[in-house]
Order: sequence, then structure tokens, then C-alpha cells
Amino acid sequence: MKLRHRIGFAVLGLALAGCTAPAKTSIPAPSSPETSSEAPVGPPPPTAAEQAECDEQGGEVKRVGLMGAYACVIPYTDAGKVCANDSDCEGACWISGHPAGPDPKARGTCQPTNMPFGCYGTLDKAVVTPEMCAD
Repeated sequence: MKLRHRIGFAVLGLALAGCTAPAKTSIPAPSSPETSSEAPVGPPPPTAAEQAECDEQGGEVKRVGLMGAYACVIPYTDAGKVCANDSDCEGACWISGHPAGPDPKARGTCQPTNMPFGCYGTLDKAVVTPEMCAD
């Protein structure tokens, strides 16, 4: 047999050896809360008093951010309104896709809720801040 064929068969054998099914492993079933000694995962839900306080403010309790914490999300009445300063809005004047620095002609939009999450810059007194992402 020629050396070229021997090398070809050797490579083919090694390639086929890597095509075996992985060994089966058993994953233990999760324990129920009654039998688990571990603390529950995730933030605790709001208390009835916290829920009532949020309702009074016109908000809605939601999970927010990467950690999924519960928070009272309050929509702003001027959400999406065109703005040039923070004083034009209940929240902040957000701007995206605009270079940072002074620009008296720059316009943004009013922050939609009291939550700071998202990627945006701010606009106040004709100065645009660099964009940042909060979560």
C-alpha cells in the first residue's frame, strides 16, 4: 500500500473516532422548595404595601434590569416629547446618535419612565453628554 493511502486511512480513522456519541450524564432533578435548603433565586416580590404605594403613584411593578429586580415603573406624562433641556421634562432629556459636546440646535426626547435603563446620552443647556448604557 502506498504511503499516501496509509496516511489517508489514518486521517479518516482519526476523523471517524471523533464522531462517537458523548457519554450520557445524569443531571439531578431540581429540589422542591419544601426540600431545598438553598435560598430562593431572584429578588423577592414586592410587599402588599409596596404594591399599593406603586399603584397610588400610577406605576406598575415590573422586573427591570439585568438582575430582574422588582421596581415601580412610573410612566412620565411627557414621554417622547421633543426637548432641549432637562427642565423641559419630568425626567431627563435623552438623546441618541448625536455626537457629545455643545450643540445649541440639538434636540432629544423626554425620558419615558422613571427607569434609567437603555442606551442614551442626555441633553441639557445645549450640551450633549456621551451615550452610555444602563442596565
